[in-house]
Amino acid sequence: MPDTATSCRSASPPLPGRNPYWELVERLPWESDGDGSPPQPYARDRRTHCAHYSWAIPTPSTLRWIRQAVSRPVLEVGAGGGYWARQLQQLGMDVLPTDAVARIGGWTPVRLCDAEQAAATHPNRTLMLCWPPSVNEMAARALTAYRGPEVLYIGEPAGNSCATDAFFTTLDRQWTPVAHPTGHINWWGTHDTVTLYHRRPSPRPEAR
Repeated sequence: MPDTATSCRSASPPLPGRNPYWELVERLPWESDGDGSPPQPYARDRRTHCAHYSWAIPTPSTLRWIRQAVSRPVLEVGAGGGYWARQLQQLGMDVLPTDAVARIGGWTPVRLCDAEQAAATHPNRTLMLCWPPSVNEMAARALTAYRGPEVLYIGEPAGNSCATDAFFTTLDRQWTPVAHPTGHINWWGTHDTVTLYHRRPSPRPEAR
């Protein structure tokens, strides 16, 4: 989505808790893609569900893992309607969801803010990106602007439907994957994972 807003202000009213996305997914047929991997939820109208909730499925076990693994409050950029943020907030986490595009309705208040600006402003929070777009450099700019020590990335690997080569190049060069949950569930035909990264120490200058 475009990442053009320059100011930060709140949008979207909160809605009561539960996890209706997961409740929907549990009722769907689950199919294997034939490569021996576990069955995955399948729906012809998957994109409709993704647009309403999120591209990634926040299962209860993945949400609990994030609560245990992440060491600090969270800043989510490109949060959309804030579904993942709301689910984590229900578990007691301090999550600040932001997005460059205001939405009518939503799952929790989402602060209208450019991703790069938000990332630069909140180095004390873990930077969270969930299925960042591959059609612009939002994710790469946010990661470059961020000066904190921890990133939570939810999405597909390089060369698929998330982020750009610039984002993954920075991630590979400056960050180390330190943890990921077991048994994360994604839609049939997609390959998203949940990975926690820590910033690599800056190389020491050579002694002369």
